[in-house]
Amino acid sequence: MGYQLKFQLWTAALLAPAIVSACGGQSSGPVADDGAASACVEIPDGYYLFTEGQFSPTSEDMAIELPAQTTQSQVAWVDSVTDDVKNMGYDWLSVSVAGPVATLVGTAPDADTKQAAYSAGRNAVMSSPVGAQHISLVVDGISVDGGEQAVGGALAGLADRPTPEACQATFAAVMTGRNIEFDSDNSSIAESSARLLDAVTGAALICSDYTIEIGVHTDARGADSYNLRLSQERADAVKQYLVDNGVTESKLTAVGYGESRPLDYAQTSEAYARNRRIEFTLQGY
Repeated sequence: MGYQLKFQLWTAALLAPAIVSACGGQSSGPVADDGAASACVEIPDGYYLFTEGQFSPTSEDMAIELPAQTTQSQVAWVDSVTDDVKNMGYDWLSVSVAGPVATLVGTAPDADTKQAAYSAGRNAVMSSPVGAQHISLVVDGISVDGGEQAVGGALAGLADRPTPEACQATFAAVMTGRNIEFDSDNSSIAESSARLLDAVTGAALICSDYTIEIGVHTDARGADSYNLRLSQERADAVKQYLVDNGVTESKLTAVGYGESRPLDYAQTSEAYARNRRIEFTLQGY
């Protein structure tokens, strides 16, 4: 398999760095003494396939953009912040970073320790020079031993520029067994759902290459028209939360489905609870 890259004229030097210089320029290094003559090779602007040591023209829709490489300074910063929180007494806590999102990961012995560790870790990230400049959101990925599972733990598995499959799996993992709660019969998001929404926001920020549908569903109680309107208002509210926390608005669509797509047709409280849900779906996936 080859890589498709866009080359400008000056990148012709990449063909043979030891013996090829930019046209009209000087060679920047020693010439290999293997009988080969120095050459100037011009490549017109466009997209090329590099495979088996050769370039061949290709189309823009076949081109890919290589992800940025993680620098040693970035690794050192994450290690430094992790060491800071461990030195505070939370030796089970670590920091995972992807894009503008830092996720605090680990298992706390109890709920009070979890809250204290989250606050300490968040402060350590955001008070560091690199964190203050590059991190826009700190996500709670801390579980409690024998109790609450980490709401944002799945984000620790995401790398920079993740695949659509990885992004969709992360949204599913974040929402499995959970739901964003609203005040009764309106679109005001309950305060108790803040960290769940932060985890969703973090996934959207890391998966910024893709457009995400926010689909809100209601149960069958109440008039169809009322449920449709309420679901749309709640979808809009969730979208606004994500936008307010840094997600590009054009990367989000909000759709209220009302009661039109139930998972369970039974008329029981359990069925109603299953049908009241929010789904985050990568469009075209």
